[in-house]
Amino acid sequence: MASAQAEDNPKLEAFVGYSYYHFEDPGNHLGGDEALGPIRANLNGGSASVAFGPVKYLGVVADFGGYTSTASSNLGGGSIFTYLFGPKVAIRTGRFTPFAQFLLGGAHLDVGPGGLNGFAWAGGVGLRSGALLRVVTTQLLT
Repeated sequence: MASAQAEDNPKLEAFVGYSYYHFEDPGNHLGGDEALGPIRANLNGGSASVAFGPVKYLGVVADFGGYTSTASSNLGGGSIFTYLFGPKVAIRTGRFTPFAQFLLGGAHLDVGPGGLNGFAWAGGVGLRSGALLRVVTTQLLT
């Protein structure tokens, strides 16, 4: 009985995977004194997260991501790194486990000398199947 309960409520979960990130700065947030106009770029990268679930339906998540753009994009080969932390709610019943999480933290944008740091948040939902497969995750990062 204790073994079945442990499988239904894993204390520690890890995820590593590919991530696509669409970056959009509609104003002059990156330009300082010079008006750059709108900046849009599509970035590819990955993210890794660890979730600790001390109780059946509630856990805490640490998520780290890194994304790079191509040299031909508006970011000119820039990179974005994120570090986010927050709660995760999971409904652990049956074969599939739907979950939702809301994360707060920061982001570092590297677009040449120096870089910019800022506040970041992400909210998302997903579906996990079994112990090893995360079927789908959708997340909004701003």
